[in-house]
Amino acid sequence: MSSIFFDYKLEPNIIFEDKTVKDYDLYDLKKNFRGTIYINHPKKKVALETGILDYIDQFDSMFSYIDEGNNETFTVSCDFYSNSLDYLYHEDTDELIISESNSGLFKISCNYSDCKQSYKKFRKTTLDKLIILFPPLKENSAFKKHFIND
Repeated sequence: MSSIFFDYKLEPNIIFEDKTVKDYDLYDLKKNFRGTIYINHPKKKVALETGILDYIDQFDSMFSYIDEGNNETFTVSCDFYSNSLDYLYHEDTDELIISESNSGLFKISCNYSDCKQSYKKFRKTTLDKLIILFPPLKENSAFKKHFIND
């Protein structure tokens, strides 16, 4: 069983003003679906506050980079200042270290395989719920390209 869990809370007052959701590009999707992603680890609880889809995109990139052999990588939020994250993967121990790089607010050490499995479950559940809450996402080409076509 995994020792790291992901969860999220979408801001309840999300309003889409200038465009319909089905016309959003990737930047609009990442910017407008605001909320908080929580990483729950036995020794540390972390709240990442900006865009839900922004962080899903960041974690997708991180897992992809590590799976391609890049054991030291980073991600930057689309707002360029919130919780930029550094990742260090130790292949010999399957340990992943996630740290906040702007202010050193947190550092989490966990098993990479467990983290990836927990994240995949979180990702699927979250995206399914967003589609239920915002049905036009099913028609959004950027959403389908970056979040559905795995």
